[in-house]
Amino acid sequence: MELGVWKTIRALWPKLEGNLQKRVGDGKRIKFWKDAWKEQSPLVEVFPDLFILSNNLDGTIYDMWSAQGWNLFFRRLLNDWEIDRVADLLNRIDDFNGTTAEPDTLRWKHNIDGQFSVKRVYKMEERVQCRGQPKIWRNLWNSQSPTKEEAANVQRSGGGTSHNASGGQFGER
Repeated sequence: MELGVWKTIRALWPKLEGNLQKRVGDGKRIKFWKDAWKEQSPLVEVFPDLFILSNNLDGTIYDMWSAQGWNLFFRRLLNDWEIDRVADLLNRIDDFNGTTAEPDTLRWKHNIDGQFSVKRVYKMEERVQCRGQPKIWRNLWNSQSPTKEEAANVQRSGGGTSHNASGGQFGER
């Protein structure tokens, strides 16, 4: 049973991740090219031509930043049009203020304070659902499943039929 829960949670991660914003601290956990730390899209999607030329495809911000600025190294000398692309990249990340001693963090995009809560996800999903579709959240909260306490009581008593708060039965005789 526990494996199924974690499998479900892992399956939901891509949807959750799309609602998170990576905030740079020390830069050790955020990938320069592959993570969306500057904008909505990772730099690899905006500058794929520069990514394939980079010497450090998996480099973190910590690896690519120094007190003097960005340390971008490429596998070969750049052509004229590629130099213009590097200039575009540098303009895009120009307002970066550098790293700090604090660790990198994840923030929930949909709240000013960046804090995640189930209630906030519920409210967001409730607004997003189209009319005419079943309200999946209402079905979840009105489940016929026993509460954790009721299930524990039945397990301690060695079985028996019991009723949950919604009137449903569970357990065996």
